[in-house]
Amino acid sequence: MGLFSRVNRLKPFLEDAQTIFALLKDFLSGRYKDVPWRVIAALAGVLLYVLTPIDIIPDILIPFGWLDDAAVLTLALKFCGGDIESYRRWSRTCD
Repeated sequence: MGLFSRVNRLKPFLEDAQTIFALLKDFLSGRYKDVPWRVIAALAGVLLYVLTPIDIIPDILIPFGWLDDAAVLTLALKFCGGDIESYRRWSRTCD
C-alpha cells in the first residue's frame, strides 16, 4: 500500500476536521446557533485533543500516534454526526 492510498483514506477525516473548524467559527461569530452546547463542547474538546501534543499515544510514534487521534475524532463524529450534517446543509445554503 502506497503513501497516496493512505492519504486518500485520511481525506474524509480532513474534510470533517475542516467542517468542525467552520462550525465552531460560525457558532462563535453568531452566524450559526442551531447546535446544542454539548455538541460545541464535544467538538472543541476533540480539536484540542487532536491539536495538542499531549496524547495517550504520542504523535511522534507515526502512524501509531495518530490512531488515538483518529479514534477520538471518529467517536466525536458518531456523537455529533447529525449536527455536523445539519451544519453542512446550512452552510451550503449560505455560500
